[in-house]
Amino acid sequence: MTAAVVFDFDGVLADSERLHFAAFRDVLGDEGWTLSERDYFDRYLGFDDAALVSEFARDQQIALAAPAQAALVQRKAEMFQSRLVAAGLSQAFAAVIGADDVPRSKPAPDPYLAAVRALGVPASAAVAIEDSRWGLESARAAGLRTIALTTSYGAAALDGAADLVLASLDEVTVDAVAGLLGS
Repeated sequence: MTAAVVFDFDGVLADSERLHFAAFRDVLGDEGWTLSERDYFDRYLGFDDAALVSEFARDQQIALAAPAQAALVQRKAEMFQSRLVAAGLSQAFAAVIGADDVPRSKPAPDPYLAAVRALGVPASAAVAIEDSRWGLESARAAGLRTIALTTSYGAAALDGAADLVLASLDEVTVDAVAGLLGS
């Protein structure tokens, strides 16, 4: 049986949250609005791009029409993507699925369903490596087995939400993945 490992990006493969923050800060700053690092990490970390812009506008009492919101999200995505493309990471993976590639983002199963479809494997033959409850919920709803890494949240916050909880990506082994898949 062909098996696959599906990696979440933020918090698992890279600490890209600072890149997301910087892109949001710059895009919102171009409009004369301020997003502090503390607010980003305390208030907005779990949101996808569109929801973050919407919540930020609501919190700041900014009237933002749908086209303007979509334009901000697009500019942020372009800014973030240009920073990741420069790092050359996307070429290391057989498939890359982002929130913009699916109708619903995490915790809905759509991202993981799209990933296993793109990889050509059944969900039962895939293990997701995640660092958040939203991601774990998404992967499990899609039918994948799950490994949680305590890179963003402590073990207590992830315990019970994953099949296996590990401290870091260094602890993920072929044997651990095979054990979860029963092979």
